[in-house]
Amino acid sequence: LQLPKAQPPKAPLYSTTTENTSNMENTNETESSGKTESTAHEMVTVNAPQIVHDENETVDSPVVPVPFADWESPRHDWFQSDKYVTIAVYTKRKGLVHENVLLDKNGREFHLRLILGQHQYKVHVELEHDVTDDVSVSFGASGSKVEVKLKKANTGKKWTTLGSPLGMNGQFVGVADCERHYRQCVVESREEVTHDTTLFGLRFPPGSRMWVPAGHHVYVRCEVEGVGSVERPYTPVPSSVSPVQSESAQVARCAEGRGLCLMLKVYPQGTLTPVVGRLQPGECLEVSDYDATLALPSLEEFTSVAFVVAGTGFTPVPGLVARLLAREDRHVDVTVAFFNKQERDILWRDQLERLARQQARRLKVVHVLSDPGVEWAGRTGRIRREVVEDVLPAPGPGAMVLVCGPVPFNQAAVEVLRDIGYQDSMYYVF
Repeated sequence: LQLPKAQPPKAPLYSTTTENTSNMENTNETESSGKTESTAHEMVTVNAPQIVHDENETVDSPVVPVPFADWESPRHDWFQSDKYVTIAVYTKRKGLVHENVLLDKNGREFHLRLILGQHQYKVHVELEHDVTDDVSVSFGASGSKVEVKLKKANTGKKWTTLGSPLGMNGQFVGVADCERHYRQCVVESREEVTHDTTLFGLRFPPGSRMWVPAGHHVYVRCEVEGVGSVERPYTPVPSSVSPVQSESAQVARCAEGRGLCLMLKVYPQGTLTPVVGRLQPGECLEVSDYDATLALPSLEEFTSVAFVVAGTGFTPVPGLVARLLAREDRHVDVTVAFFNKQERDILWRDQLERLARQQARRLKVVHVLSDPGVEWAGRTGRIRREVVEDVLPAPGPGAMVLVCGPVPFNQAAVEVLRDIGYQDSMYYVF
């Protein structure tokens, strides 16, 4: 679809054509058995409003590098077979992966959001007929096309349209302009990590799919008596710090985009965490889409990556460290400088130290305590130059330091890094 620049589309919102499967270049409707159905397919083309931008404008993608083709809006079609309805989005942006997809199907309401850099393309419709919760997401060979396959509730029933358009359908908008979307999640498991921190395994509704990129955060929302609705940001973590995950139901859910894990510290005087901390398996919690406005640096570009974190500022570390260590095509030296008050506050200490032994050539973990016990033989104090300079990589274009913790800690860490010689482009603060 080529639209004239700086002109609104003149075609109707929906136009329908019928083509035979054998003549459809973009159709790959295939049964699970591997056989392709030969049926006529109904296709609907959505003409999205034209978006005009400066031709020299560039976008930093927080998920995967997705180059923009003259800022042309994506478009979507649909086609059907006896068993399935497939919605295809054509983006002309190569390299899309599951982390670019946010999907919620609730009854007949279908809501797909594609994260493309700092923009989002929406497919939002009330489906013409019922579908099951059997939802699959796949990509074309180049990763520029995304297909969502829905299984018809009534096999053989012919749909005349995809359905009725709902709010923002076919729109290509900035992620900062999008309302936060929540879904009701079920607590599947809880595991005590420390004396005041719990790991929750959450399950999404059957029709929802979300793969949160490592280091990105979601918002948690629930009702607090006497206060009302309260929301706070939290960074999902893998079920363990190991790059090789165990074969558990929660690990499978996370891999399939059907759930996530949250590590929450309970603050007795807090507003939200005491409520969330009491949740038991079977109870519910609202979780938002991940925040796509976060523009993390591409860590694969560096030869040395260090994390300077404090307390629950540790939560971005497991996913990012696992991603770096899982790469076999490039050696990246990883350092974790982890600040806590006491030994009992160290999150996943045994797992971190075991991983450091297994990856001794690539991973170094240094613990620093501000209120150590008499038996502590490690580093002590707060964030300052003499505590961390010898464990951090030397400042340079191949080094990146990521900082995460309470605001005062982050501010002090930045002062230390600048004092050591790190330029603004060599560190990132969550």
